[in-house]
Amino acid sequence: NAPMDTLVYGNICARNTLGGIMIAWYGKNVTVENNVFVDSTKSQACMLFGGKMSGVSLRRNIFAYSDPTADFMRLNLLGDVDIGEIFTEVDGNLIFPPRGRDVTFSRLPSEAAGRTGTWEEWRRRGYDRHSVVADPQFVDPKNDDYDLKPGSPAFALGFQRIDASLI
Repeated sequence: NAPMDTLVYGNICARNTLGGIMIAWYGKNVTVENNVFVDSTKSQACMLFGGKMSGVSLRRNIFAYSDPTADFMRLNLLGDVDIGEIFTEVDGNLIFPPRGRDVTFSRLPSEAAGRTGTWEEWRRRGYDRHSVVADPQFVDPKNDDYDLKPGSPAFALGFQRIDASLI
């Protein structure tokens, strides 16, 4: 079933393959806010856009990854899809790619087009204009403690601490 009228809030997702968040086919009114997505091997967010979709927002999330072959986002556009009609907001995120790497985008290997563009092109389209590329300052990521140190730049973006004591 397509995700509709859904809020994805306050999750910590680590070490997935295609991404800690995937939104696909016919999604409508999906808000992904205040989550931590860490170290997926292919991409941190995977968007499979096809069919009638609208109202998708990604805001105030942390995307951190260390694999130099991974991408920030995988954009798979099936058919005549305009992402401007799908994304309501993509902003206020904190993105931490591997040191020395730019924020990158890709499509599935089966799609010949390959890379979809640069961080600068993405921002010129109106996405992630207020997002920050920086170290989120996790307390102890090697031991899966993704709480944030007091000086984390995520707090300036409006990110709210996630209580992981029950996880």
